[in-house]
Amino acid sequence: MALSESEKIEFEEVVSRFLSADSPEAFRAATDYLRSLVPFRHFATALIPIEPSGLNMDLEWAFSSYPPDFVQAYLENHHHLMDLAVLENFRPEQFGQVRRWSDIYQLVEDEPDRYPAETMRMHYQFLEFVAQWGILADGYTMGYKGFHAGVGKELGSIFSIADDLEFSERNQALLDQLRPHIHQGLVHVFLR
Repeated sequence: MALSESEKIEFEEVVSRFLSADSPEAFRAATDYLRSLVPFRHFATALIPIEPSGLNMDLEWAFSSYPPDFVQAYLENHHHLMDLAVLENFRPEQFGQVRRWSDIYQLVEDEPDRYPAETMRMHYQFLEFVAQWGILADGYTMGYKGFHAGVGKELGSIFSIADDLEFSERNQALLDQLRPHIHQGLVHVFLR
């Protein structure tokens, strides 16, 4: 992926903003600045403790540009345990990849035994829930995993962008390079 000189400068600025973020507002500003490199409308991010059995029931922290009532319902109903974009992100063999939601949904359709019937039933309920809000769209989800000494456990982060998004190898490669910096920004801001 070849970047123009101006894109290289923007990329370095995005990295700098995520790594120097010291408040939720600064993290949001870094995310807003990311739009200059990879345009999108909505974002959502969370830190999730990783248990030996898989994802924790509770999110450690979540931050989003979606409507507050939607986010509250998502968190209260533990929708991260029904959202295939999240579940696939934290599968050991998939972890750390930038994944397009439509590719995830197609993979699950192609491999009907990938998840138990109950998980799929809950996922379809989740899709109905997001459709009620009129925000179901295609997007990218990316994650990162690391041990956080301050909380004494392994944490995974997830960062999703959606809507008004161009799906291209360039954007996917840029997001892949940004993953560790976004994770560090999340941990620095929300788990100090």
